[in-house]
Amino acid sequence: CALPIWPTRRFLDRLTNQHRLADEVLPLVADHLKPDQLFQQGAGAAAVRRLARRVGRLDRLLRVASADRDGRPPNPPDDFPAARWLNDTAAALEVLDAPPRPLVLGRHLIALGLRPGPAFKPILDQCFEAQLDGRITDIDQGLALARAIVETRSEEHTSELQSLAYLVCRLLL
Repeated sequence: CALPIWPTRRFLDRLTNQHRLADEVLPLVADHLKPDQLFQQGAGAAAVRRLARRVGRLDRLLRVASADRDGRPPNPPDDFPAARWLNDTAAALEVLDAPPRPLVLGRHLIALGLRPGPAFKPILDQCFEAQLDGRITDIDQGLALARAIVETRSEEHTSELQSLAYLVCRLLL
């Protein structure tokens, strides 16, 4: 269950006017129980990548989780297998000290011949979700997925236009 973070927000607002600090701390507080939860669930790489995206830095999350755990007896301070697992997994996925960065960017869509606009966001979002899931792991796979998304959308658009043209013709006849 998610813990309410409003007490932390109020505390940080009284402590400092640095909103960026609060923006970095709040996700760490909200998700500080996730290392244990993911470990117990046997979560995979996708869950670790998504957690890194949400909290920003898993190394900091592990410090907060360890401090919380150390302050709750009877937990032995050095017995935190979930922290070791998350640290090792995140390091292997290269998301320990930074969230995952999208492989496919707007410039890649431009290189595919698309014009910048609102249609970029859903394409980039789909590519990033596939990256977080582990379905794409390099730029070549990302570009192939982007091309497939563009082609599918183009086919859907063509089909919609054909349907609309058919309806207009039926109405005019």
